[in-house]
Amino acid sequence: MSDAAPATARIVAAFLAVYVVWGSTYLGIRVALESMPPYVMAGTRFFASAALMTAWALRARAPRPDRQDLRTGLLTGLLMLSVGNGTVTWASQYTASGRIALVVALTPVWMTLFDWARPQGVRPARLELAGLVVGFLGVAWLIGPDAWGGTHDATVFGAELLVVAGSMSWGGGSLLTRYARGRTTPAMRTALQMWVAGAALSAVAIVRGEWGALDLSAVTLRSWLAWGYLVTFGSLVGFSAYVWLLRVVTPAKAATYAYVNPAVALFLGWWLLDEPLSSRTIAASAVIIGGVAAVTLARRPAPVPAAAETDETPIGEVA
Repeated sequence: MSDAAPATARIVAAFLAVYVVWGSTYLGIRVALESMPPYVMAGTRFFASAALMTAWALRARAPRPDRQDLRTGLLTGLLMLSVGNGTVTWASQYTASGRIALVVALTPVWMTLFDWARPQGVRPARLELAGLVVGFLGVAWLIGPDAWGGTHDATVFGAELLVVAGSMSWGGGSLLTRYARGRTTPAMRTALQMWVAGAALSAVAIVRGEWGALDLSAVTLRSWLAWGYLVTFGSLVGFSAYVWLLRVVTPAKAATYAYVNPAVALFLGWWLLDEPLSSRTIAASAVIIGGVAAVTLARRPAPVPAAAETDETPIGEVA
């Protein structure tokens, strides 16, 4: 078998994990928050995921993180998981998941612009930019104007502004992850990011008084199952696959999950919860996939600094 075949299979598996698994996490977060405070849920989720990922990395004999690894883990853990995921979790209490998904769909735009603006940045190809625009329009059509009705109070507006800031923060952290140098493995870097997020989000829970108000006896089995799903699939499988993709494909291609996730969420709702699936949903999904295809075919992956590459690929957890 050629060397290209395993790499292609891993890339496909990683994209499937990011597209399908992360598409289901919006539902998982909503269910977990039914009986759990938001930052307690998010903080403990990442602590649990960090412990499991650290055990995996140590079992694989990952090198001890150096100073650069620690600095990168701190920054990206704050930008991506603490701010990026934390804002989505908080906003899920006040606004519809469809609105959140639409705002998060801006992430590829931020990543492409940040990647272009950085020193010696990568100028996006015309087809890549066209794909980003088409994908965004597809998401807007998918959500539709009917999802924007109802009372738009200050809390909802503030929640959505926070998600915009969170998507920008995630985009910046993703680029830092892609171009970071260090001696340890991707699995250990992912664990570091999760430890940082667990600590930061748990600290926010303390400031908000969530730990004192937590009643474990009131947490339902349904919420515990959703929490467990977020720990294992949402964090371990989905996030580790995403971190690996950032090193083998362009940032814009890795970020196409933001276009596919809303479609996946709607299809899962139709399949599991008997929610209606309209012709507009099917047509808009076709537009989204078209945008993703344009981004994917736009250009070959940009090279990653050799010092940042390792022999281990965390996609092994997905396969």
